Amino acid sequence: MTTTVQAAPPPRLTREQRNRGVAHWRDRAIAANARGAAGWVQEYNRRLQLWRNTPANRREQQADGLSAKERQQRGMRDLKQRQRRVRQVLIAICENLMFCFKGGAIHRVYTAIEKENFDVIHIGDTQPKEVESFWGKKPLVLMFYENQLVGYTLNHKNTRIDPHTLADYYQSLKDFCYSYRQLPPPESDSHSNCYPDRVNQSKSGMFNFSIRYGIGQWGAENAKLAVSVSSFRATFVPKTKPPSNSANNVTSASLGNTFGYSQRTQHIVRLVDKLNLLFFPEGIKRKNRVAALIKRQEHEVLWRLKENGNYPLRYIASGILNPNHADTKDDHKLPSTLLYSGNFRGGDSMLTFTDYGFSIPIYPGTIISFFAWKFNHRVDIHAGFKGTFDDRFVEVFGSFEPLYHILKDRDGLVDSDNEESASHKSSKKKRIK
Repeated sequence: MTTTVQAAPPPRLTREQRNRGVAHWRDRAIAANARGAAGWVQEYNRRLQLWRNTPANRREQQADGLSAKERQQRGMRDLKQRQRRVRQVLIAICENLMFCFKGGAIHRVYTAIEKENFDVIHIGDTQPKEVESFWGKKPLVLMFYENQLVGYTLNHKNTRIDPHTLADYYQSLKDFCYSYRQLPPPESDSHSNCYPDRVNQSKSGMFNFSIRYGIGQWGAENAKLAVSVSSFRATFVPKTKPPSNSANNVTSASLGNTFGYSQRTQHIVRLVDKLNLLFFPEGIKRKNRVAALIKRQEHEVLWRLKENGNYPLRYIASGILNPNHADTKDDHKLPSTLLYSGNFRGGDSMLTFTDYGFSIPIYPGTIISFFAWKFNHRVDIHAGFKGTFDDRFVEVFGSFEPLYHILKDRDGLVDSDNEESASHKSSKKKRIK
């Protein structure tokens, strides 16, 4: 007879231990950057050679009147500034690792950073041909714009969603989406299908679980948040026949189906939370702040907020290849996180940043996170792929910038995410008493 002994939970770190750990990772990041400092000149010269040969550079050179030496000095200063900013971001990520459970995707990201096995795209500066060489070689690609981290890509085999989790996630999506006779159509042109003949139309549609205001009601006085359930009502096929065929019964069964999907994918929400905590901790603070405001003001949608993992924006797009657009209402601190799954060949579809000329190849299990309000983007099909997409899913998690400001103003908060007005603090003290 064997006795199973349950492992003790890991001990909680004291403040001193945590500070020592943070200092350790900060020192490692600085040392890694120092080792790469000797390569700054070679890196700059390599990029300068690529850049000198572009027509845009020749026009710039004639316009600004700088000598070749002055341009080289300015370019070196810009490159060093970028290197310093990347180092600062890496230090912050290493500090955030202290607060993340190092398992699964988080552990693989940690390994890529520790071994300096990552690449950096400076959007608007890194040449599109150079960006193409990144994919498939580095587990982690960071995206910077104007020296700020604006996104990351996990589309390498070592950092995509692991096969076991991906298979379970894919099955959950199929079970949910294909329980409808017809999938709901997209609710806006920006999320419509620009390649309708390249997807299986019977499997093309969009389920929007987002908490939002109605069209024309953003900022309107006394407007209430709502969850769209009408698109789920008419086409849902319950597994068990409802007592009657009334719309209310069918809608209730449909909502029960959405609850089941949310329960089966809680681990996906936790993964998105960990990645946001690692790369965009200010985004997690904003997400939690918005959730607290909704709980105080909008009780009617709390059930959906909980099912969304406290993300006001959450939707599933099945067989949708978007046209060029920017998601102008998306949150400015919490990026949109896109998780891809399905039965399709990696690289046949791509997410293209249209204003900067580079594309990110998409594989089942790819994770892309970026500020979708800042960049125009669309889905492209690889020229070598002549078939149609049968099963292709993307689930998106995020929030809305106007939502935070509307709720904050109604609650009487100041402009900081972390501060409250004196009136609100005093009212809270009264409630505590």
